[in-house]
Amino acid sequence: GIGATGLYAAVVTAGIFLLINLFVPIRVPSHAEERGLDLTQHGEAAYGRP
Repeated sequence: GIGATGLYAAVVTAGIFLLINLFVPIRVPSHAEERGLDLTQHGEAAYGRP
């Protein structure tokens, strides 16, 4: 019962995740990740970092 429900939810969630990832990449480019997402996404440094 509950195990089958959990497995079903995990499989459906993974399927939705993969489907969305086909159209809208979920991961940011590595250069943006290395520079910092606060700078690349918002143009500001967070937590007083330069």
